[in-house]
Amino acid sequence: MFYAMIYTDPDTGFYTADAPVTAAEMFDFICRVGRAEGPAALSDLDAAGLLDEDTLAAVLPMIWSWAESPAQAVDQDTWAAWFEQVGYRDAAGDVLPRPERLRLYRGCSPDEADDGWGMSWTDDVDTARRFARRNRGQVFTAVVPGWLLLADLTNDPRSEREFIVSGMELEAVELLDMEVAA
Repeated sequence: MFYAMIYTDPDTGFYTADAPVTAAEMFDFICRVGRAEGPAALSDLDAAGLLDEDTLAAVLPMIWSWAESPAQAVDQDTWAAWFEQVGYRDAAGDVLPRPERLRLYRGCSPDEADDGWGMSWTDDVDTARRFARRNRGQVFTAVVPGWLLLADLTNDPRSEREFIVSGMELEAVELLDMEVAA
């Protein structure tokens, strides 16, 4: 069995590999270099054509979940394209039927709401309130149409009841909690 070596290209500084990467190799690599490097490694390897769709489908939910701020490391359009490419899946990478619509919540700072609605939403209002407190923010809610739902990560062990949403296209977002959380 050949094991692909993932490394940083000394000329470009980008992650690369000496052969297409499997999901197991990607998992091993992220465990070695740290979860914060996951989005950059995924982006670089995908751009180099070193990830097939099966590998992307297997690692995408994990890399999203393990990164502290995944949409800061890689832009929202790229994440949305990856999630659309692999289809609506859960945290284990299993394909799911896409719901028609869901009532979801997001706790974020007022500044973040001005820049688009972000991609991490939850079906648990208490989780949204926890994020609002952490970010000195507010809780917003929306009925999200199925075509904007990108992934259901509610079975992720972090227990954030997270849904990935194409938030830039959300309309009809309402303020649920008026006060900025202290």
